[in-house]
Amino acid sequence: MRVADIGCGDVFISNELFGGLDDVSVACLDVNLTKRHIEQLKVANPAFFFTNKPEDISGGDFDLILMLDVIEHVPDDREFLKSIVDHSLNNGGTVLITAPAFNSLFGSHDKLLKHYRRYSRKKLVHLTMSCGLTVRSCGYLFSALLAPRIFSVMYEKLFGTPFLADKRGLGAWSHGLVITSVIAFFLNITNSLALVLSRFRIHLPGLTVWTLCQKQR
Repeated sequence: MRVADIGCGDVFISNELFGGLDDVSVACLDVNLTKRHIEQLKVANPAFFFTNKPEDISGGDFDLILMLDVIEHVPDDREFLKSIVDHSLNNGGTVLITAPAFNSLFGSHDKLLKHYRRYSRKKLVHLTMSCGLTVRSCGYLFSALLAPRIFSVMYEKLFGTPFLADKRGLGAWSHGLVITSVIAFFLNITNSLALVLSRFRIHLPGLTVWTLCQKQR
């Protein structure tokens, strides 16, 4: 199987999913990777291919493409996705897309991360279908974080300043192993529940929206 991880970042996801598998070929693309980053990642993941040039995966005929929190960073999301579907995805191939949910929750955090927009489930489904994909499954994740996010955005709109002014992002998390493990356990439980319910077309709202799509043969 040939896999493309578009917007791979530090390659954590691909390494967790495909590291050590001999029958999977993984190409990792991120336009923010420097030459030094690529050299370091190659040492840690010698079986993967790394690039910061989108043209390197064009015509790749991939069986699976991951686009995890990517399309919100692109000015023209439809043109971007359609180009990938047309030129890099095999007929019958699969695309997994995640994005931040609900444009009404757009705030300073999104500006910090250079987001252009957020998505509802219907909006993301419409985008993928307009690019020639068939939606197999979709839904939301991180429902437990929705209420804190709503509070944060309302606070920002009322008082003109972010509720948390830390501009370092998620990399600034430093609350220790115990607290981190408890929160991760709770989020995993709520995400598992959301995934199960999505199979029955019951979509609990959450901070992340996702869709699993297929390109018709």
